[in-house]
Amino acid sequence: MHTLLQPKTKVRVQRDIEARDRYQRLLVYIYLADGTFVNQELLRLGFARTMSISPNTAFATKFAAIETTAHQNRIGLWLTC
Repeated sequence: MHTLLQPKTKVRVQRDIEARDRYQRLLVYIYLADGTFVNQELLRLGFARTMSISPNTAFATKFAAIETTAHQNRIGLWLTC
């Protein structure tokens, strides 16, 4: 299996509008040093589902499209659905 984040991997963290949601969950976008957008890659590989928490929706449309593609192609968690 492909490992996206090894222990002690340096990442760049980017926030949207708010740092945390109403449940105090940290809301961030994560990038690897080589520019890989981790949030997007997890969706592309079928290892994640989208969750939009307004007003933090900078990538909501893009993420939804990537999730739909993974679902249609039966990738990752969509393999047996």
